[in-house]
Amino acid sequence: MSSQLPPPRCDSAAQHELARALNAAGWHANAAQPGDGSITIVLTSPDEPELWGSSDGLPDQDLAPLRQFLAEHGISATVALLGDDLAGVRLTVAGAADAARLAEIVARTMRPEHQAAQHLKNTLLDAELVRAVDVAVAAVSGGVDIGHLDLEFALQLWALLDDSDGAARFDPERADWRDIAEIAAAMQPVIAAVCGEDVPVSPDPACRSCSLAREHQIVFGEVSSRGANRLAAAIINAPGPGHVRRTPPSRSLRSSATPQRAETHLMPVRTARTR
Repeated sequence: MSSQLPPPRCDSAAQHELARALNAAGWHANAAQPGDGSITIVLTSPDEPELWGSSDGLPDQDLAPLRQFLAEHGISATVALLGDDLAGVRLTVAGAADAARLAEIVARTMRPEHQAAQHLKNTLLDAELVRAVDVAVAAVSGGVDIGHLDLEFALQLWALLDDSDGAARFDPERADWRDIAEIAAAMQPVIAAVCGEDVPVSPDPACRSCSLAREHQIVFGEVSSRGANRLAAAIINAPGPGHVRRTPPSRSLRSSATPQRAETHLMPVRTARTR
């Protein structure tokens, strides 16, 4: 009878939190479970080129900065390239404690635009102004793309930010393309005033053939990190409908948009070009 103990189970919660933190920081992170108690994250195709880069150097040389970053922060982990045909890195963390510590470091050292995007995303979700599956907020170079909101939620946002009765004049169930264009035009100065800068706002009505698949939408353009944070603060502090929860984000990944002291960002990974 073997006296060996079975390998510890992978902590799915820690793995999920680490993947969330890395995705919020601009990486495309997918969780994998090797079955030996460790936690593996596959990193591919970051949103911003400077997070990834490319090099003609040897793979070990390219991954040395990432290994050094992990070692300097006391993270027990290994990293390896996925292979010649796959531009990605396999990050295997020893266990839940190391995964949680790395997630906290990633969240704390996020770039300002990723912090602002995550904060706005959390704020919209907390205020029930968007469904989790429909969140379109994304960090872009130097700022945040607010993305689209279904018409019903856009009207709620308008009512939340503006004390006039403008939003109340429209019924999302009966609105046609003319109404949607009017709503976008009326919301633009409201959003711009809140953000403290010009923000594109445009209508995106659902045509007859696609109305069964999606709602009419209002599309909001790009804004600076500061503007995104101002919008989030206005939503949190608005004396709006009772369903809006104004509890400040906790000091976890959900609060990672709060500016932190300067610290080294998670080191970009550089992969060898395919020859």
